[in-house]
Amino acid sequence: MMKPESYHQLLCLLCPDFPFSLVRNASRITIEVVDSQAPISFGIFSKRLFILFFFSEFMNQAALAFRTIDKNASGKVSREVFLEYLDKILQTKSAQFSCPAANVLKEVLNSLKNEVVDETSGTADDEIMFNSFCVSLFEHSQVETALHEPPSYANLRRSVTEISKMLEAQHAPSSSSSGSSDSNNGTAS
Repeated sequence: MMKPESYHQLLCLLCPDFPFSLVRNASRITIEVVDSQAPISFGIFSKRLFILFFFSEFMNQAALAFRTIDKNASGKVSREVFLEYLDKILQTKSAQFSCPAANVLKEVLNSLKNEVVDETSGTADDEIMFNSFCVSLFEHSQVETALHEPPSYANLRRSVTEISKMLEAQHAPSSSSSGSSDSNNGTAS
């Protein structure tokens, strides 16, 4: 059992500029937020760190979505609204970076709905905390499986095609503008 700072020192032996923010975030996902200085098992921590590293862009987008929804800074958001934002991320960004499957996200959020019960009324609360979402997501069996299984050829092909189209779209205006400037140069000569 080690503290996050010790893990960071070990990782810096392998990669001197390894960001402490990844280690800190992985430790927050591994242990309860109230006890963020507690020692962590190496096996659990390394798995969480690798998952966080693998899905880092998705997690950044999810955290941004959470903050966008949480206008009152209460630390809780509607499960349904958060799922809508996550679906938008999957629809618009899944070709750009690694994302958990949509069914996994729905299962995780549904499991959180069942766990959160308002103590005063005894009814299920529809609001979730981001750390609870992260912990449940990283404990889901299919998330770890995604690390061991490469993406299918069809998904890779689709991603390459989408990236090619984006690159062509970026270069298309510049090539037409350079073509028009050539014609202007040709008529001026």
